[in-house]
Amino acid sequence: MSPLAQLVAIDHALALGALRRSQIADFTVTPLARRRWLECAADPGAGSVPETCARVAMRAAGLHVVVQAPLGNGKRADFLVEGILYVEIDGKSYHSDPGQFTQDRRRDRGIVAERGSVIRFAYADAVYHPDRLVADVVACLEAIRAR
Repeated sequence: MSPLAQLVAIDHALALGALRRSQIADFTVTPLARRRWLECAADPGAGSVPETCARVAMRAAGLHVVVQAPLGNGKRADFLVEGILYVEIDGKSYHSDPGQFTQDRRRDRGIVAERGSVIRFAYADAVYHPDRLVADVVACLEAIRAR
């Protein structure tokens, strides 16, 4: 299993409460260096496989990433990057519902009206093309800072 695949599984187990971060140190087959990385990289706030992939890629690029960033009224964005850019990752199954699609657009308008900028990526962007995702995030950050 690749390190990223193992992290995806650990994030999910943490989110379900089936694993505690402290138990990662007890993994016997996983090499020590990977266990240390997993302990640092694991996050129970990850809501999906693409969210884990995106978070890992953005942090590996040196970006400051807040997971499940509060928006107010109990709503959250998948990520707040560098404190200025909200990033959402849309999986097809969850976001194929017309009501959810509409709600997501309404939330985007609220972010723009009150807080700033939001960009959305698809499952494939995060899972299969994380380098492009990071490049797009960095380009958006540069554009925001230039304003």
